[in-house]
Amino acid sequence: MKIISSEQTPNPNAIKFILDGKILDDGSRQFDSASKVGEDLIALALFKVKSVKSVYYRDDFITVENKDPLEWDRIRTVIEKTVEELESVKSGSDKSKKSDNKLLLRIESLLDERVRPFLANDGGGLDVLGLDGKNLMIRYEGACGGCPHAIMGTLHSIQNLLREEIDSELNVIPA
Repeated sequence: MKIISSEQTPNPNAIKFILDGKILDDGSRQFDSASKVGEDLIALALFKVKSVKSVYYRDDFITVENKDPLEWDRIRTVIEKTVEELESVKSGSDKSKKSDNKLLLRIESLLDERVRPFLANDGGGLDVLGLDGKNLMIRYEGACGGCPHAIMGTLHSIQNLLREEIDSELNVIPA
């Protein structure tokens, strides 16, 4: 796997690395610490790079959040080399939870169509943790996870979109 380019994200501590192929068939993976990666070879390799704070990836990109933004010049090359050494690794499908709740399915569909593609452009994502009545619990992933813009701007935009398109009483609550 090769990195064909990298992009700054709205989060100054995260960089999005765009790949020349797919590493995940669908869904996404988010790891906030090395202790939570389990058997994930991609995350295991990237957390070996000093100062990596979190790893998020989707089909064709990896977003790495760094503990020390001043270290980017040093670790960018190490990350690129690490990813290239993962040449034959592909994580397959994300077997995420599916719901029978029709309201939740409508919400997920709208998020897939209108929100997640824009967050992915900035190296991030959004995970729905659950729906309790009219309260939708979400977690920002990747570059969005530690970004002040996510809470300030996109949270209100997502809530407004869901209220306009699905149910005027929905509340979006970040984890």
